[in-house]
Amino acid sequence: MRNIGSSVGISYVTTMLARRAQFHQDRLVEAVNAFDTRTMDAQQLIRTSDRRRSQVVQSLAGRPWTDACLYDLVVDTSTVGLDAAAAAVMAVVSAKLKARQ
Repeated sequence: MRNIGSSVGISYVTTMLARRAQFHQDRLVEAVNAFDTRTMDAQQLIRTSDRRRSQVVQSLAGRPWTDACLYDLVVDTSTVGLDAAAAAVMAVVSAKLKARQ
């Protein structure tokens, strides 16, 4: 999936991971009760899901998914929001496609 000079696929994976994390956080905030069994179950499911995704990126890139050096673009969705992050990714993809022509 990763090749030198073009990691749009990895950037996409990172964006999807960030969106998934935001989705999980939103669901938890909606029903947070530290002593609620459902909340504890949800937290365990999130940890399991994150661990599996981390393993996929590790196997594809040979590095931990948290290594920013793997990516052409890293966007903190907690500061810019999902719409701005998606727009940034689309701009990078568009620029890369134009550069190939």
